[in-house]
Amino acid sequence: MSQTASFEGCFEHSCFEFVSDFGFRASDLSFLEFGRLLFCAPLSIELELTSDKSYSILAAATDGTRIPQNSYRICVRHDQPPTVWFDEPAEALEVHSLAEVLLRIRVRDDFGLTKSGIIFEVNNEEEYPLLAKDFQQAADELKKTGKRSPQTSAVLEKVLPLEYFQLTQKDSVTYYAFAEDNFPGGARRTETDLRFIDIRPFKRTYRILDPRMDGDGESLNLTSLDELIARQRFALNRCIRLAKRAKRKGQPDLQTVDRLISFESKLAKATRELAEFLEALEIDGNDVLFQAEQLMLAAVDSLGVGKYENA
Repeated sequence: MSQTASFEGCFEHSCFEFVSDFGFRASDLSFLEFGRLLFCAPLSIELELTSDKSYSILAAATDGTRIPQNSYRICVRHDQPPTVWFDEPAEALEVHSLAEVLLRIRVRDDFGLTKSGIIFEVNNEEEYPLLAKDFQQAADELKKTGKRSPQTSAVLEKVLPLEYFQLTQKDSVTYYAFAEDNFPGGARRTETDLRFIDIRPFKRTYRILDPRMDGDGESLNLTSLDELIARQRFALNRCIRLAKRAKRKGQPDLQTVDRLISFESKLAKATRELAEFLEALEIDGNDVLFQAEQLMLAAVDSLGVGKYENA
């Protein structure tokens, strides 16, 4: 058996030429796939490759001579979505307002890349492209001429200069990376989780507290503020993925919804406990934690009624 390989979604164009001293009868030139007649002469065919295909060719000359029994197979390699990840910076990043942050990503695809880049936003407002790389020209050249290999991997980087945005420690900076491939059936897009840059002042003044003890010296089991923030960001990214999946497939993953509701409810409870502890110590800013608790409970309500984009 002769065997070749190709990518899912491609079109295989095959031409066959037969030579005989006696010539061929057109009615006896056939291309069989699993015993099914696909065409007769002329011997050319174009097949969309969505799965492995096996075929054989039958031909007879005018003197009755037939070509030897044969078998061919096309193995289809199923396309995978592109992958993209950050090399720099670390996932948890704290910087001052004048910092220049290097963002470096790696992208890869088995079929070929068309676009990739980094998007950022400040205070949940309009998204801006920090970096955008277009591989489409190479993909178009490949499609027209068949002489250029598509680019399947790249390393991209650019500096995000925070000083231009006049940020304070109350501001929020988020970013993510994306990649798109050139799958013939339609580009497939992959995005990283939303990542965060925390703005911190040049100088910090600390007051050391033991969150394990209340005012009466009794033991408490409180979650630190840093841990609450990390958990909420984790929940936010899971909600974003849930909303995208529900929009794409038309229905949500109800088990994921239930897990997120449980997670967010526990997180709201832990946030309130920390807020009440700080309130008892008359520490400024505890009202922000009470507001965060209310927003978490609102997210639980949105998840419960299927408004995933609001969660």
